[in-house]
Amino acid sequence: MMRLANGIVLDKDTTFGELKFSALRREVRIQNEDGSVSDEIKERTYDLKSKGQGRMIQV
Repeated sequence: MMRLANGIVLDKDTTFGELKFSALRREVRIQNEDGSVSDEIKERTYDLKSKGQGRMIQV
């Protein structure tokens, strides 16, 4: 089971089905104080194929 921030509980297997990695969509890196880009990752977004949804989802 998965809990969402607002208290909604859902069953991930029923909602999403089988998930398969498709692609790395976006990657945001932290900026150093001097404005240069660091090697540290701030956030990533992935594309996953969802059998339950019948389409691609981003997480």
